[in-house]
Amino acid sequence: KFFSKLFTPELSLGITDDLNLSFSQTFGLRWMDFNPVWTLGGDVPEYISSHHRNEDSMSDFSNARGGLAGDINFKAKYLLSYTAGGVGPRSFFSTGFTIPSNSYLTSDPYFQKTIDVDYGNSDGEVTSDETERFNEEYDEKAHKHFAISEGVYRFIVEPSYFYKRRFNPVFLGLSISYSIPISEKKHGSSTYKASKIVDVHLTSLFVSSQIDFIRKLVPASIDFSLGLSISHQGSTSWNGYRSPIPETTVLFPSFGLVVGSNKFGALNVIFRTSYFLDGIFAATSEFGDKDFKQGTSELDVILNYRLPVDYYIKFLD
Repeated sequence: KFFSKLFTPELSLGITDDLNLSFSQTFGLRWMDFNPVWTLGGDVPEYISSHHRNEDSMSDFSNARGGLAGDINFKAKYLLSYTAGGVGPRSFFSTGFTIPSNSYLTSDPYFQKTIDVDYGNSDGEVTSDETERFNEEYDEKAHKHFAISEGVYRFIVEPSYFYKRRFNPVFLGLSISYSIPISEKKHGSSTYKASKIVDVHLTSLFVSSQIDFIRKLVPASIDFSLGLSISHQGSTSWNGYRSPIPETTVLFPSFGLVVGSNKFGALNVIFRTSYFLDGIFAATSEFGDKDFKQGTSELDVILNYRLPVDYYIKFLD
């Protein structure tokens, strides 16, 4: 089982009526509980797997640097169009960059170069026969597959469009985020090349007071949202060798409760799950470890608290 708890505080500054700057940093902990089911009889081996163990992103390992601090993000958001009077379309354009933390993987967790050079013919590709020889003969296969940061600088572009209505759904939104790695990550003799990431988000907001059976159950200050996101991430590579993890496309449906207050701001509680359309956890995937049955059952709980502060910075006023 894999768990992740992340905390991302964000500070936003309104520079002008049309321009907003934001700064955020992720802090968190990822960990894995490895509880294999032993079916061969007898005592369970002390080292049942060289790949898996109870571990977390806080601790250093032979191929990982541990820590709590994740990536830092800077973003500028510009208002392109706005409909006066409330009802109507709004469009924005955001751009920014990501500064990675020092908590990342330092070498290839798949040993692709070692397999090709020491157990193959050094042709730049890894075959199943070479991998099998590596698994039988190589002793030090212990490694980590995760860290709190990818360790890569990124450039981000994000256009978005929203439409406000008088009736439910009172808000409809579409945003597209395109994250491009700026450079490769180098650590010692290892070089990691990250992939581009494309995220598409569909959002909607419903006012509970406009729905008869709901307004009898909840206070007028509680509204709810429905969302659907699609995330696509290409394949990565270490030292010129393509990762055995394929390109991945994941669908994220979500449901949220929004509690608003003029005095105390707004709290958004979002429940989200995931469905792998392709990639290592997809039902039709050809990838996977022969020795383990793999699958995923995910539930994310996201807490988002927003508090506007009526404070003016003198040199911006």
